[in-house]
Amino acid sequence: MIKVKIDIDNSCFLDKLEIQYIFETLCISIGIPWCFLAKEDYSPCDVYYGIKEGYNASIFIKAAKAPKKNAEIIEYEGLHFIENKNYSKEKPYETFDGEIIFNNDIIYNAFYLLTGEDESNIERNKWDQHNIVQSILYEKSLHKPIVNEYGIFIKNYFIDQFEFIANWPNGKKAALMLSHDVDYPEIIKPIEVLRYLFSNRLKSKAITIWNILIGKESFWLFDKYMALEESYGAKSAFYFSSFKGNLLRFFMKAPDPFYSIKKQKYKSLVKVMKERNFEVGLHSSYLAYLSAEQFKSEVTSLKKTFKLKELGHRHHYWHTNPEDPSETCFIHQEAGLAYDSSMSFEQHSGFRYSICTPFHLWNKKKHEPLNIIQLPPTLMDDHLFGYKHLSSFSHYEENIDSLLQAVIANNGIFVADFHVRVLNQTFFPNWGVAYEYLLKRVQKIDQFYIETPLNIQKFCLNRELLIRNKSRNEDCSTNK
Repeated sequence: MIKVKIDIDNSCFLDKLEIQYIFETLCISIGIPWCFLAKEDYSPCDVYYGIKEGYNASIFIKAAKAPKKNAEIIEYEGLHFIENKNYSKEKPYETFDGEIIFNNDIIYNAFYLLTGEDESNIERNKWDQHNIVQSILYEKSLHKPIVNEYGIFIKNYFIDQFEFIANWPNGKKAALMLSHDVDYPEIIKPIEVLRYLFSNRLKSKAITIWNILIGKESFWLFDKYMALEESYGAKSAFYFSSFKGNLLRFFMKAPDPFYSIKKQKYKSLVKVMKERNFEVGLHSSYLAYLSAEQFKSEVTSLKKTFKLKELGHRHHYWHTNPEDPSETCFIHQEAGLAYDSSMSFEQHSGFRYSICTPFHLWNKKKHEPLNIIQLPPTLMDDHLFGYKHLSSFSHYEENIDSLLQAVIANNGIFVADFHVRVLNQTFFPNWGVAYEYLLKRVQKIDQFYIETPLNIQKFCLNRELLIRNKSRNEDCSTNK
């Protein structure tokens, strides 16, 4: 196990529990047990975090004593750091006789990123979607899982000294999780005729309008998705809403789906999905996060209607408590969900919290990690097309390839979210082509463990338990 010495006082910005949370997250991400040395133990260690210069450690991390304001992301020798603008020219890290000294506090950086601290500085629109161009990660770092970079750096330093537990089965370097939000699976014909006419104007075709009206154009594309994925040896999850909205509510209060899972066609569909080993999860309503009781009722309704025992989850519009997503994820935990997969930016692909491995959010109110695991989304269909103007990639292939490379390099998970309706070529030209491009690339790379989210969650929690059972905490001192 890696021996970690935490040596701080009241001048340090992070407290002991926050520091331990980051070290545990890093160690789990790279597959190594840890030992937090006792406060009175000043023997040599592998990693020292604190304020005493010259401590006998292989990696020395200087503890930050103040928050970083007006910060930016800088890159130094392949690693990314958070630094104040107009920062000093001190190197973020240096090597002396094989030992590493971090002048820039990577533990603080990881906590800053994993708690979404930067998001308090970002404006949001009426749907609480972040103005992505204001993010500290925008332009250069959204495809850089910075927290994982720190873990991989530590792993590479100790690679000849310790045995590391593999992230994924059968020697695979990364995982692929395919998922679909069921927002709008049944065409409302008058609306879609108008949408088609508005989008195509003079290029509109009478035959297409007729096909919409007679039901030849469809958003009910579940079978098409399942057949496509099975042809690549993959299975996915479909997230259904158990809360039925309406058009008036959509415009006046909340943009919730209009369908009812009580209909027999949905029950029959889910029965087939279960028989084919596809996963069914919850797509909670837009305002579900406001009430634990409302949220639990949606969980109960979906389980009862579709006869489900375990349930994974994603919020509609990724809409958690905009001031504190961890508060919403505590509701998930209390409702008995197996996992959540909602921590993504609406307007850009990549890693919202700068991590591409499954992790536990820090509960700000209770000042401790949540038990429920996060499977962090990597890519949504609209990132490639609807928000293409905010991307630096000229084509969807480049965007997808960039994310695949980042996930493989950091032994992470690629979580794809493609809505059910986007396989309709009339309304969403090339969206389905992009999805199949992802499947083809993953098949060609042949380095991905491909499973449904619930199976990935179970594997990750068993692996994490193995690491935790081998770890020790000898530091029983106070929080500072």
